[in-house]
Amino acid sequence: MKKLIIILLFIITSGIFSKTNDVFLHEFGISDKSIEYYNKALNIKSMNGENNEIRNAYRGAVKEDVRNYLALDELGNIARMEGNIQEAGNYYLKSMR
Repeated sequence: MKKLIIILLFIITSGIFSKTNDVFLHEFGISDKSIEYYNKALNIKSMNGENNEIRNAYRGAVKEDVRNYLALDELGNIARMEGNIQEAGNYYLKSMR
């Protein structure tokens, strides 16, 4: 019972003190238009959209602001899942810069 209470407390407090992706992107000075494209991609992804549609939205985010590290990371994830390891690595490196 104590473990359950501790786990529930952790979940509740982490939800209260966690920042959203929008906040992180704004803190890095990412443009609002880039954030819009990023959120569009997340919405498409959550509705089980096609990878190509998701990829295009993330690319739109990067086109608007090349510093959108979350979009670059997601493009790397898509490339990795498709077996394009070299492309994935390039996206991951760009996201870290």
